[in-house]
Amino acid sequence: AALVLTYPELKFTLSQKVRPEWRDVVAEYQSRRAPGDHLILYKGFAAPALAYYLRGSGNFSAASELEDLEDLTREYPAESQWLLIVHSNMQETEQAKDTFGVGETSLVAQNFGWGASGLKLLSAAALK
Repeated sequence: AALVLTYPELKFTLSQKVRPEWRDVVAEYQSRRAPGDHLILYKGFAAPALAYYLRGSGNFSAASELEDLEDLTREYPAESQWLLIVHSNMQETEQAKDTFGVGETSLVAQNFGWGASGLKLLSAAALK
């Protein structure tokens, strides 16, 4: 009975639910990055997905909390930093952008999944 009751939801989740498209966002980063650039991933739980698509073509650091993001932004020259936000709501995205010190003018690529979730790629160099 449980399988019959959960089947429609399970079918939707596995076959129809839109997920963020990592491949497109990573390709955009790879096509625009310069030697010495560094990517920071905000929401460290997504590091395995990013590592799969980035495949050794560049290092990245993962920040699980806003404090981690703040610390990582101090480690690299501002003009060489990229931020990939894995977000689930607008407030979380705005907080990460504020911590990184960039606005919408630094947006390079974005891809949304289901609801408010998605990926947003920002570049500090885009502000120049």
